[in-house]
Amino acid sequence: MPTGYTCDVVNGKCTDFPTFLMRCARAFLPDCRDSSLDSPIPDEPSGDDSYYEKAVVAAQEKLQGLLAMTDEEKGKLVRKMDAEAIEFAQRGIAEARLKRQRLEEMEKAVEKWRPPSDKHRDLKKFMLEQLQQTINFDSSTDYYEAILNNKREASAEEVWQREVLYASTSVQRREEDLANVKRRREEGRLWIRQLKESVAAL
Repeated sequence: MPTGYTCDVVNGKCTDFPTFLMRCARAFLPDCRDSSLDSPIPDEPSGDDSYYEKAVVAAQEKLQGLLAMTDEEKGKLVRKMDAEAIEFAQRGIAEARLKRQRLEEMEKAVEKWRPPSDKHRDLKKFMLEQLQQTINFDSSTDYYEAILNNKREASAEEVWQREVLYASTSVQRREEDLANVKRRREEGRLWIRQLKESVAAL
């Protein structure tokens, strides 16, 4: 059975190697995979670095903001982080309790159901297992309660230092992402140029 790349070879529409080569090359070029097999391969891979450039700038700005903080601002940062952690935990507990309530209501409905035959008993068992697994793994409040019960022992300075470390790491990762995108684009540009030179030499 012919593939999308070989069907025109099979039906006689594609008879020369350069055409077949350029059609198959599209499988190696993400920009070309969804376009017509007959459309020309561009000289340059498409792409926009702006997303990655903005991510680098945002990460650098966050780091610079942290490094410029006064002791008073560090204290405000920690209090804000503490308040956000409490809000997150309280919201998580409320959501987990609601999930558990819904699951337990469904569990009661399944328990009440009388299978119409012996062959349906496994279905009931399966439903109860599914509900119990979800209750055990998806409706626990332990994680959120631990956040609420955790008394932060780190000083504002220690929390700030940890945030600076995270921000520094984020800058490094965003810069690596941008460099990788540029490198892949340059490799794609070279790959296309070499391919077209190879076809021109046939």
